[in-house]
Amino acid sequence: MRILTYSHDACGLGHLKRTFVIGRYLASQVPGANVLAVVGSEVAHEFFDPGAANHDYLKLPGAKKIEADHYEPRHLRISYDDLLQTRRAILEATLASFAPELTIIDKNPGG
Repeated sequence: MRILTYSHDACGLGHLKRTFVIGRYLASQVPGANVLAVVGSEVAHEFFDPGAANHDYLKLPGAKKIEADHYEPRHLRISYDDLLQTRRAILEATLASFAPELTIIDKNPGG
């Protein structure tokens, strides 16, 4: 079974940690599960357990929260609309190729 988890993670670490905890649990408890976490946090590597079997992650180009409901690219010098388009294309390609049977989205799916 292929499971994809997603957390946009533009700020804070709670969403990122929760996404990895859920993924690690599913990978260890669901027979034959492979879990791919898609995240936007630039510190994902600090919280991902590299020893977790059947669990990996993909890091999207980062966004940063400027104020309520207002984000900008974290590192790239492109418009926020272009950043969203890039992230969307990566997500669509990942969904098409990984073909998850279950997708879990943590908050702000459009993030």
